[in-house]
Amino acid sequence: MQQFMIERNFGKVTEEDLAKLGSESKRVAAAEFADVIVWEHSHAAETPDGLMTYCVYQAPDAETIRKHAAAAGLPCDRVTPINTVGPNDFA
Repeated sequence: MQQFMIERNFGKVTEEDLAKLGSESKRVAAAEFADVIVWEHSHAAETPDGLMTYCVYQAPDAETIRKHAAAAGLPCDRVTPINTVGPNDFA
């Protein structure tokens, strides 16, 4: 499966709100998207406008990512196909 970076702008949310949203994302993935998407990890950043997350998922296509976000009630501002590289990939 392809890896995707999902950018989500949550605005002003509490840690409790974020915990509920993350739990709902996992629940919906298991119930409706099992064996279709994999949530690898996320990075969260506080910005002047609120919380932004950058989530790495595996999925067959960007539309599946958008369907999962809608079903889980999550923002899905941008979905970008990515490849992961690290220091060991270079001489």
